[in-house]
Amino acid sequence: MANYFVTGATGFIGGEIVKQLSSRGHRVVALVGSPDKAGLLKALGVEMHAGDLTDRDTLRATSSRPCGRLRFPAVSTWLKLNLLHFYENRNSEAG
Repeated sequence: MANYFVTGATGFIGGEIVKQLSSRGHRVVALVGSPDKAGLLKALGVEMHAGDLTDRDTLRATSSRPCGRLRFPAVSTWLKLNLLHFYENRNSEAG
C-alpha cells in the first residue's frame, strides 16, 4: 500500500480522510499542531509529528518518505474527497 503525508489530520475532514486511508491499509504520517487533539490518530496507528505548516524544516523532515501528500486546511469537502480518489487511482496505476 501507499504512504501518505496528511496535514489537517486532527480536523473534521482531515480526520475522516485519515480514517479512510488507514482502513484501506495505507500508511499515514500526519503533521499535528495540537497533539492533545490527536487521540483518533493514535488509535489508528498514524505516525504523528508535532509541528507547524509554516516551518519548512518540520515539513521536510516529516514528508520525505511518503509519496502522496494531502493537505487539508481551508479546502472544500468536495475537493478533498476528489483528491483522495485521485491519489488512490494514481497509486493503484503505479503499483
